[in-house]
Amino acid sequence: MVPVLTLSEAATLDPSHLPSPVPHPRVYSTTKSTTPNVSRVGPLLPGQHTHELLEELGLSTSEQKRLALDGALGTKAQVEAMNAPKL
Repeated sequence: MVPVLTLSEAATLDPSHLPSPVPHPRVYSTTKSTTPNVSRVGPLLPGQHTHELLEELGLSTSEQKRLALDGALGTKAQVEAMNAPKL
C-alpha cells in the first residue's frame, strides 16, 4: 500500500519545495530560451500530433477516420470526421 499525501506533505518530499507540479521547461515555458535549439512554443495540445503518430504507426487515412468516427480520438475528432467529405 502507498499512502496518499496532501499537497503540503508531498511538498516536504520535493527538494524544490514547490507546492504543486511545474511544467517541464523544455515542453512549456513563458521565458525566452538562451539555449540554442530549444523551442519554447507553449503547452502541447491534446490531439495535436495524433494524425502524425497514427500515420507513423501505419494506419491509413480511412482507418484513422474510422477511429475518429468511433470516438476513439475524442469528441472534436469525431465531429470533424462526421463533417469531412467521404474518402
